[in-house]
Amino acid sequence: ERREREEREAALRKQREQEIDRSRKMQLERKSARKHREALEKAHMQEVWRVHAERMIDEELDERMEARRAAERNQHIVLLQAQEKRMQALKEKEQEFVEGLRQQDATKAEQEEYEAYVNSVMHDYVTRGRSGDLVQTAARRTKTVKPSTS
Repeated sequence: ERREREEREAALRKQREQEIDRSRKMQLERKSARKHREALEKAHMQEVWRVHAERMIDEELDERMEARRAAERNQHIVLLQAQEKRMQALKEKEQEFVEGLRQQDATKAEQEEYEAYVNSVMHDYVTRGRSGDLVQTAARRTKTVKPSTS
């Protein structure tokens, strides 16, 4: 009886040890599977984040390039406006210059006309013998034709 009991106890111990071993193996397998699954998930997430980061970088580059193109367009517009402003200023200066030349020519012609008139009156005065009538006529004519002083 004692021997049977010891054998049963030994068999029970052996069975418990086998169950413990099986339980440990299953725990190790579950732990290994979990580590493997976590490693795969980590690798997958790293790939997802890498792709996301690349996409963000590409979007940032696209935004910068668009901003640069917009700045270049704005710069070009500003340069064209400045050039147009310079051309307008040059046209205005040219118009002022041409107007000044016209005024100068008109003044010169008026002065020459006045001098020619005075010379003709003086010539008449000298050639007709210095009559008082002629001097008064010249004085009257001089009052109506006034030289411009510009």
